[in-house]
Amino acid sequence: MSLYTVQISGRKYRIEIKDKLVRLNGKKVNIGLMPQEHPGMFSLTHGTNQREVYVQHQQNGTYAITADGRHLVAEVQVDHEN
Repeated sequence: MSLYTVQISGRKYRIEIKDKLVRLNGKKVNIGLMPQEHPGMFSLTHGTNQREVYVQHQQNGTYAITADGRHLVAEVQVDHEN
């Protein structure tokens, strides 16, 4: 199992990933992330919704994310990995 704390725009999220099961703040979510041809480009699915996202690793555990014309910075902390 992999555990992460992710902060985006001042909001913290607890993410647990075990095999194909993903929990967000303790609740199971139907989400998928598939890499595309271009480095850093992913197809993100959430339920029946799909969008393209561009993720670029910055420094100190931060990632710049662009999706639907919005630009965000995510701070990612790895809490535990088994």
